[in-house]
Amino acid sequence: MTARGIEMMTTHESDRFRSKITGNVYEVKKIMNEMIVLESLNGKSQVLTELSNIPLFYESEQKKDEDQ
Repeated sequence: MTARGIEMMTTHESDRFRSKITGNVYEVKKIMNEMIVLESLNGKSQVLTELSNIPLFYESEQKKDEDQ
């Protein structure tokens, strides 16, 4: 699927992304139409952005076992 010529990835709640700008890791909290809410892992900040911005400014972060 593409939006404005940008390849879109399938994104689900609880997916994690690392900001290409700051290096912070965020977890997807909610997806509404073309908008997405990302929350930092420490819960202190949130980002509201368009789904089409994810491949531009974020890269997928592999989930790590919380028990390790």
